[in-house]
Amino acid sequence: MQTQIIATLGPSTDTPGHTLKMREAGADFVRSNMSHSSISQLDYHLRLAKLADLDFIIDTEGAQVRTGEFWQNAADLWAGGAVSLWGEDFTGDISSFTLKPHDIINQLDPGDRLHIGWDGAVIEIDKTFGGDSYLRGWVIESGRVTSNTGVYVERFKPLTLPPMTLKDLDAIALGREAGVEYLMLSMVRSPKSILEARHFADGMKIIAKVECAEGLVNLGGIMQLADLVMIDRGDLGKEVPVERIPTLQRAVIETAAELHHKPGVIIATNLLESMVVSPTPTHAEVADIYTAVEQGAWGLTLAAETAIGAYPIEAIEMMKRVIRQSEAINGR
Repeated sequence: MQTQIIATLGPSTDTPGHTLKMREAGADFVRSNMSHSSISQLDYHLRLAKLADLDFIIDTEGAQVRTGEFWQNAADLWAGGAVSLWGEDFTGDISSFTLKPHDIINQLDPGDRLHIGWDGAVIEIDKTFGGDSYLRGWVIESGRVTSNTGVYVERFKPLTLPPMTLKDLDAIALGREAGVEYLMLSMVRSPKSILEARHFADGMKIIAKVECAEGLVNLGGIMQLADLVMIDRGDLGKEVPVERIPTLQRAVIETAAELHHKPGVIIATNLLESMVVSPTPTHAEVADIYTAVEQGAWGLTLAAETAIGAYPIEAIEMMKRVIRQSEAINGR
């Protein structure tokens, strides 16, 4: 089977003309990321995909801590500043903002560290703790914080998070009505999450996203139950030293190949990141795609490249050319 290209829909690809060009450029699937899409946007994306005759993937918010909304979509936090973290919705700023799910503040302890985004601010929960519906924290590393951004919580005890949000359940219901075949389950920590998702998915194929250390520990059980597995190298790199990611990528693909029903493995994050702003990729990005195909990846995902990038169609065309080259040389 040829390596599949999964392209993410967003502001850069939000018209019928764009999705038609995406199909012509070589995209096999389009994806709506519910961490950054409303239910109405999902409905629109589903109609775009149908017009372009593209298969669709719903990517859930999942069991992940996230920021709420910010004025002008972002705030720059500076080391030494105080910040209040709230379990209720409002528009945040440099001094206070929301954490989701809202009850997460009841699980956080003094000394816990919140790493916001890939290279955003780091906040430590203060010993004075706060009040009934908020926590007090101190910024210990400066950085930008944006709306609906994933937060890695550095602590000794694991968090208890639901595998899907209420918005995810609404998205799944809409997807079932539209005949969507694939559901991408974010932040899968154990096989139990997949079983719960299947209860709501009603026959949809489950793509389990391995993007945290707990998911790696339970990888064997997750692979036995999932139809496909995605390695999200970005979120995984927050919990695992980045130099280990290439080794883990190869190991996950090889482990999948050894299983009887062989779930395919999808690779995500930074495959053509430079093409968000540049019409051409780096040589390292081309080598990364070539190697993933050589290793036996089932699919490759474009995220920011096609959702908000300046060259979404060019990114798909480039990925398709590299895939063809690697498949031709490696006999896939």
